Amino acid sequence: MNQLLNRHFLTLVRRETERFLALYKQTVMPGLISTALYILVFGKALGKKIDANGLEVNYTLYIIPGLIMMAVINHAYQNSSSSIMQAKFLRFIEDILITPLSGLEITLGYIIGGTFRGVLNGVLVIFLSWLLTGFFPNNLLLTLIYLFTVAWAFSGAGVIIGILAKTWDSIMVFTNFIFTPLIFLGGVFYS
Repeated sequence: MNQLLNRHFLTLVRRETERFLALYKQTVMPGLISTALYILVFGKALGKKIDANGLEVNYTLYIIPGLIMMAVINHAYQNSSSSIMQAKFLRFIEDILITPLSGLEITLGYIIGGTFRGVLNGVLVIFLSWLLTGFFPNNLLLTLIYLFTVAWAFSGAGVIIGILAKTWDSIMVFTNFIFTPLIFLGGVFYS
């Protein structure tokens, strides 16, 4: 464990987290804006029509957990996959590969960065939902554990796709043909 927490590993983790925090206008804000639009357009406008059909739960409150997961999944995946693809595209992946880090440490560095971005976006969406609708999870600790687990899994998937991808389009294939259908068919927008 001591060997895993060396300064080289911590430097990679810090670089991965600082990279997306420095670009918060591109990495954090778009997720919040799109979630706010989903809540306002689908929740408020469409929700009134659905609520009139006798739903037992307010439609706006019904879609918020799906929107939270959508933000966590997309941001965790995008962070790790795009970071690896950017390293390959700009040809500094070789610099990372020759550092005194094992493959496990490099992988964990990217996964931790993606997980942090996913969880941060999930928490910010919960806060935004609370501001707009009053929604708040019943069990915050369990919610945070769930956000972490989902972010870790999809950040790991992002690392795998980032390694296998040959072009930027390869990364988006996973998003377009896996995430988007799951979002629209997974019950986010209908009861």
